[in-house]
Amino acid sequence: MRCALLFALIALVGCTPSMAAESTRADSAPGPSPVSSDASGAIANSPDASSPTRDSGRSAWCLEGFSAFDDDACYLIPPAGIRQPKALLIYLHGVIAPGGDTQRIVQGIVARHAQARGYVALMPKGRRGIGPAPVQDWYSWPTTAENHRRYAAQMVESWRDKKRQLEAMTGGAFDKTYLAGSSNGAFFATILALNGEFAADGFGAMSGGSRAGRSKAGIRTSQRPPFYVGYGIHDDLKPHPISLGELLAEAGWPHRVSAHNTGHGAREVYLDEAFTFWGN
Repeated sequence: MRCALLFALIALVGCTPSMAAESTRADSAPGPSPVSSDASGAIANSPDASSPTRDSGRSAWCLEGFSAFDDDACYLIPPAGIRQPKALLIYLHGVIAPGGDTQRIVQGIVARHAQARGYVALMPKGRRGIGPAPVQDWYSWPTTAENHRRYAAQMVESWRDKKRQLEAMTGGAFDKTYLAGSSNGAFFATILALNGEFAADGFGAMSGGSRAGRSKAGIRTSQRPPFYVGYGIHDDLKPHPISLGELLAEAGWPHRVSAHNTGHGAREVYLDEAFTFWGN
């Protein structure tokens, strides 16, 4: 009953425009089975054993198979080796209840795809206290103007620092870096992309993201890496990613918008399509 009430509250909140519309819908469990990966490419050598490593202990936040950067991020280096071009995916979760384990559903989706495609995955942990009511104390990302001003830059710098550490662990720089997220994480990733606040070789917004009232003149970057937008046709938040696709089209930003017979949340098929569209 408690869980049902929580999710009812989530559904009632809706989305509020500021720098971007904000989703309070939690990432949900997968619906229809995702398509399988058909990526090709030679398997590179496993990470150099002589390279510096972090404590590989797994925090309570991280799914088995991931290692932890302290308690604020999980990472996965594919055991079978990293394919070329060497890629890093930074993936942002949706709102997560304290003490919940929804993040492990999302981590599992990313882990399966990263192992199949042979890339490194970094999954940062959101911040408590910045979510919208009634889930303000849940783990989430800054999607209001004030919270973005206060927290976005330090979050991005933390990711850059972890990227440098992962490069040291794996013996060299990444050829490609991608930023994506689902639900609340997609809204934040979209803000960063449209503001030019994170340099990436591709962006992804899954079950989230919005133009949030922006015209193409409101895009604050001249960089146009490929942008993937995926959503479920049964997701009542779908107008937001649809509006993002419209903005990208108006701006001449290379993009793909893909609809699937599913609801809200992270899906492996979105990652599969995104990586193909990004050219990796």
